[in-house]
Amino acid sequence: MVSIKRRSSQRSTLAGFAALVLAFGTPCSPLLADELSLLITTDGTAQIGSRILDDEEILLFKPGHPLPMTELLSHEAWGVLLGDLDRDGSLNDTPTEVDALIPLVDSSRGISVFDLALSFDTDRILLDGTLVSDGDIIRLNPDGTITFVYKEQRIAGALNTFQDVDIDGAALLPDGGLIFTLAQEVVTLSPALAAQNGNSPLLSDHIVFVLPVGANAARIRHTEAEIVALANNALGTSYASLIDVQGLEVDPTSSGDILFTTGIHTVLGASTVISTRNGGSIATVNGMPLTPELFGFAEGEDLNSLALIAAETLPLHLGVDSRTITPWFGEKVELKVRGGTPGRQGRILASELVGLHVPAREQDRLAGAGALFVDPASRLFQASVRSKRNRFTFDSTGSAALSLRVGSDLWNAKIILQAVEEGSRNVSYPVSVEFQGPSF
Repeated sequence: MVSIKRRSSQRSTLAGFAALVLAFGTPCSPLLADELSLLITTDGTAQIGSRILDDEEILLFKPGHPLPMTELLSHEAWGVLLGDLDRDGSLNDTPTEVDALIPLVDSSRGISVFDLALSFDTDRILLDGTLVSDGDIIRLNPDGTITFVYKEQRIAGALNTFQDVDIDGAALLPDGGLIFTLAQEVVTLSPALAAQNGNSPLLSDHIVFVLPVGANAARIRHTEAEIVALANNALGTSYASLIDVQGLEVDPTSSGDILFTTGIHTVLGASTVISTRNGGSIATVNGMPLTPELFGFAEGEDLNSLALIAAETLPLHLGVDSRTITPWFGEKVELKVRGGTPGRQGRILASELVGLHVPAREQDRLAGAGALFVDPASRLFQASVRSKRNRFTFDSTGSAALSLRVGSDLWNAKIILQAVEEGSRNVSYPVSVEFQGPSF
């Protein structure tokens, strides 16, 4: 049972926290250039083996790793990051889908969701009233605010269209230019773009555009006809058209080429990453072809967005079997942790949730997995640092499972949980759990 002493000193709490941070050690060393991982999202709920993944989850995939697929950012973690947007008392508000992923930092020492530029597939109003449209590319900040990397108005202006634009795929070129695709077709008023598009002002969702650094006008990098030909050449098919072009990334194996995914609903097409190299070919990472068999996708699963990163270790992922627990009946919180170093010790940290938005603490930020959301001034945090029952050892696969029994002192409480690996800088994103007491 997790017990909370009613009296605790701020000094002892912060001292325990300082000792914990010091135990995390130093960052990992950089990787070789060919040791790459992928960040991906899916178009709709996806199944990988027996696992069901939500389409807003950001997945980390490392080809050739014993456990190649894990969640970088889960449905539960999104709820904590964004807060209670609909004011219903629960941290369950998430994007419906993430359409674009763009790393903004050197990822060789690990990467956080705060180091990514993102685009959502639907408009969202954040807790502070900021409107994020599906045509914006944004960066989340640890304090709960956002930074606009590209505003929808700039993209629309670059296409010279009077219509709203919806970003589908996006990536940054080595020179800093932006390549992007649209989720819906728009009409351009630009004679230059129309001329590049076969003298048609209708810009389809198959076109790959480029907006050079410092430029106000976009141009077409690949027309719809070129994309169809590239896909057919890579897949050995003869499609007259595609559904759309979704994920975009720079090809790390061929200078000047790019990678893309498409919504071809066949076993091969929907989950295959295509390179523009050699007139269209199946992309490879770490020498492995990026096909459905490698990802483990079931038939009909679509890759939505992708980004390549250099990552030495998989970040911790904390999963909880239920977000609502009733301590009255002696229930336990069943937790699973993945992505740790085999043989190392880990622990679960906890703190009470005050209010319904918990921005991370920038000063406590840890490389590789983001930031601490648990509150070091919380009585429950101090108890979780002292407790031996919330410690565990990672098995040979870097995983661990444990049960935490909760007592009546947590009735009707909402708490934040995070997993940490001792002796490293690896910490999971947060999940929230609500303990519902009995009704009398």
